[in-house]
Amino acid sequence: MGKDTKQRVIDQKALAKIVAARMGREPAEVLEIMEEEQRMTMSYVRRGYRVEKRGYLTLEQKTIPAYTFISGLDGKPRQVEARKKISVRIGEHFAHYVKAEKKSKNPLQGPRDVEKPQTG
Repeated sequence: MGKDTKQRVIDQKALAKIVAARMGREPAEVLEIMEEEQRMTMSYVRRGYRVEKRGYLTLEQKTIPAYTFISGLDGKPRQVEARKKISVRIGEHFAHYVKAEKKSKNPLQGPRDVEKPQTG
């Protein structure tokens, strides 16, 4: 983005309102569902599960092992403790939808999921 281009942002409450309107639900109900889904996702990742939201994204906890290095400043060995990080990978359908020139009606349906016409 250039200097003159302001980044557009949409927050969780605004998304909940849009989903609620499309689904005929109350925004508070949709927001509660969204928040519960987030809590569950974080809980499972914390417990070591890989959480796959098919075609959308995958989250998993990874451990970076401890290591030792020699400091360039004083020449002494330094120990870095093992630590955890969260890996987030964008799913194929998500990436395809964002990059595509022509937008599909169902962003969760990727290029490989399109039904082939039946013959015969």
